[in-house]
Amino acid sequence: MLKSVDRILVVVNNLDEAQTNYSNILGASPVRDYRSDFLNADIRLMALGTSWVELVKPYGDGPAMKRLHRSGEGLLFGGVAVANLDLFAEQLKQNSIDYSKADGRIYISGEQLYGLPLTVSESSEPASG
Repeated sequence: MLKSVDRILVVVNNLDEAQTNYSNILGASPVRDYRSDFLNADIRLMALGTSWVELVKPYGDGPAMKRLHRSGEGLLFGGVAVANLDLFAEQLKQNSIDYSKADGRIYISGEQLYGLPLTVSESSEPASG
């Protein structure tokens, strides 16, 4: 049912500094900024080859702030794409997998996936550049 591993979400202290590093070292290109109420964070979406990196700066309590205080900057979620998010959610329900649905995606805690927190989105391709 999964189409691809297509993104990582990285919690950071400073979006501009992180963007500069991802651009200079990996050639990532900024696409847009948005706010996640679920993560309580500002997010900078960047195209990275055929994938995405989402730089996540928390502004309040939530999963991003918890991760930043516990372990510092670093991987917050791995990300995969599916063809149909609703069908995938139904599969999770049928298998009694707990998840949260917000920001147009599904979030699955790391406890259920051997330490890998995962976000699931419907398939999309980053803008090349």
